[in-house]
Amino acid sequence: MLQNMMTEMGHNPSSLSRATNGRTKQPQIFRFLNGDAKEPKRSTWQPVAALYQIPVDAFFDPKAADAAWNEFQQRRHSGWSLPPAEPDGPADIADAVAVLVRKLPPDRRSDVLQLAVKLLAEAVPDSPAR
Repeated sequence: MLQNMMTEMGHNPSSLSRATNGRTKQPQIFRFLNGDAKEPKRSTWQPVAALYQIPVDAFFDPKAADAAWNEFQQRRHSGWSLPPAEPDGPADIADAVAVLVRKLPPDRRSDVLQLAVKLLAEAVPDSPAR
């Protein structure tokens, strides 16, 4: 649910953290998305819940998550929006690229990554990929 909402709103872990004014930290978001958060606290997710206008229970209960996602989509289809998150640094751009690459089918992902290696090798002197 969280990854879907972030994608829909143009957020990555860094920009979502900024959108909560740093009350939910980028590493906490990243660990939660990867399933590495051992015992996430409700207080950690309250700022994100408030931002996305969902109940904090949605981060802990699969049924609440499904309901929150459905309501979120209905609001989005009726025109509800947040200001778009804009990348403002290299980490944000890298996060945004990683999200897009993960959405590609495996064969296209390989093509894109090979092209990226070629472009980076040309741009970075003494690159090991040269």
